[in-house]
Amino acid sequence: MNQEFDNSDAVNALIERGAHPLTLLIQEVRRTILSVNPTITEGVKWNSPSFYRHGWFATIRAFRPDKIEVIFHHGAKRKDDSPAKTSIQAPSGFLRWPSPDRAIATLTKDDATEAFLPILAKVAADWAKIQIQTESP
Repeated sequence: MNQEFDNSDAVNALIERGAHPLTLLIQEVRRTILSVNPTITEGVKWNSPSFYRHGWFATIRAFRPDKIEVIFHHGAKRKDDSPAKTSIQAPSGFLRWPSPDRAIATLTKDDATEAFLPILAKVAADWAKIQIQTESP
């Protein structure tokens, strides 16, 4: 496996250097996304923990101290023909869709992770399935 796509050590170092107030939540989100499919790997992309399965498909954005965001995407290039928006099922308000190929789930310290993480797992699993259909190796 390419070190860029499968580098948990680099992700651990990035998180440790960042000393984010929600580090425990970031770690839970990482574990959740990695657990949904054994072919999902992680690395540092866009200076953030990012997840790969036949293309980059999710990134944890933790630039504000009061929240983290999980951005689901198809890499850097916009894909207006992505089936994600019509295929991904999540409770109302769980995802914000800035475009048809990008969705954002936001978690704050006040959110109940027991409710958030199972929904996140389903979205991540579904997105990873779509990713393999939309990306070339």
